[in-house]
Amino acid sequence: DWVVAHVPDDVAATLTSDDVRRILELQLEYFDKKGVSGNGSGPHATGPVVVGGAEAVAYIVDRAAATGEAYLPEQVYGVLETQIAYLRSIGAVGPQSD
Repeated sequence: DWVVAHVPDDVAATLTSDDVRRILELQLEYFDKKGVSGNGSGPHATGPVVVGGAEAVAYIVDRAAATGEAYLPEQVYGVLETQIAYLRSIGAVGPQSD
C-alpha cells in the first residue's frame, strides 16, 4: 500500500494498485530464481549474490509480457525505486550497522 501511495505521479497515472502488486510479486520471483530469497528449504547461495536493477527490470518486463501484462521499463523502475525508498525508510536495507 505504501508503494502504491508513493510511486511517482507519472507512474501512478499509468498503473493500478494490482499492477504495482504484480510488479512486486515478479520481483520476488526474480529474487527467488537468483537465490536471494526463499523460505529456507532450498539451496543457499555460498557467496555474495548481486542483482542489478536493469536485469531485474528486464526480467519483470519479459515475465509480465509472457503472462499477458505489458509494462514499460520506466513503470517498473518507478515501482522498484519506490519500494527501495520504503525499505530504506524503515531500516530494512542500507549500510550495515556496527
